[in-house]
Amino acid sequence: MEAVIRKWGNSPAVRLPKAALKEAEAARTGAAEPPPRIEIARGADDGTLPASSDKHCGAGSSGLAIDPYGNVYPCVQWRRPVGSLHDSTLAEIWLRSKGLDEVRGLTVAARGAVEASGPGGMLLNFCPGTAESLSGDPLRIYAGAEQRRELLQEVLREEEERKRVLLPVVR
Repeated sequence: MEAVIRKWGNSPAVRLPKAALKEAEAARTGAAEPPPRIEIARGADDGTLPASSDKHCGAGSSGLAIDPYGNVYPCVQWRRPVGSLHDSTLAEIWLRSKGLDEVRGLTVAARGAVEASGPGGMLLNFCPGTAESLSGDPLRIYAGAEQRRELLQEVLREEEERKRVLLPVVR
């Protein structure tokens, strides 16, 4: 089997056997073996977790965030550590982290909190990670979301008065 290596600029592609690539990488890095291949479980995409349509967002279900120190978070916005790459592999964290399981459950509860906000609740642009950072509670609707809700209610009142739809997506 061959691999293709392309160089920058106008130089032609070079074809090398995979064994030669391994040897070249080992010589370059001083390692006897090339670095291990990283495989990541993708949850519902690969059958390791059931697909869920009852979540508010994909925090901890559709991706993860990793800081420069190896700390793993459910989302770039939700800064609740759910594991460390110094202690576990990414696959182990994805499949076995109690913190990640809790976050996945909270995203279901967040959907309920948003839907309880009334018509157009999904337009609050509510983020459980932001809620937790602002109030300590990932399910508490924060001031910015409240302001968006008030604005939306004003638009809905105006629609009623004018008998004209201004935001059809709410309906």
